[in-house]
Amino acid sequence: MLQVFIGCKIPIDKQNQFGITREEFNCEFEFPSNEKIISISEGICNNELTVIHTIEPMQYDFNELDWNVKYTDSSGSFQLYLQCLYPIVYLTKAYELSEDKRYLDMAEKLILSWIDYSQSSENRSSNSMIWNDHGAALRTENIIYYTLTADKAEYLNKDTKNIIVELLNRHAEFLLDDSNYTKNHNHGIFQDRAFNVYSLFS
Repeated sequence: MLQVFIGCKIPIDKQNQFGITREEFNCEFEFPSNEKIISISEGICNNELTVIHTIEPMQYDFNELDWNVKYTDSSGSFQLYLQCLYPIVYLTKAYELSEDKRYLDMAEKLILSWIDYSQSSENRSSNSMIWNDHGAALRTENIIYYTLTADKAEYLNKDTKNIIVELLNRHAEFLLDDSNYTKNHNHGIFQDRAFNVYSLFS
């Protein structure tokens, strides 16, 4: 991991703009067609959860969402993309296509629900996907994409912004910890990239 970034941390009460704007954020996501993005996002808002468009959606009740769920024959991939909060990428893009803030609202709810879930020591010990090299890296980029978009839309209130900033700081600490770093592997590349994005964002 590049040690040059040690000490980079977003102040919790930061009132000014983040280090980059939504327009300067250049992480590339693999999206389906715009029509499909809207369809996926409508599904997420209406009890049909798509974690990535290459895996079939799952019927769900948001208020009873099981973050440990095993679904489809690709249950490992399903868990990875659920834990990295990939659904918020579709919701964020759907907002950019439509300016419908329902999508930002649903993305925020998923982030806050995941935070509550991930704070349980029992969940962390039983599900290695919560904090691992690949998932944490992708989740960092996904949350930053949402945050920059929602901030530009003047959607985030101060309390939610502070919660998300704390969450991103926690991700930066995880990514900087050499014991979590996967050397000579594409996961390590994902980790380097995610921390570079965080350092620009902060």
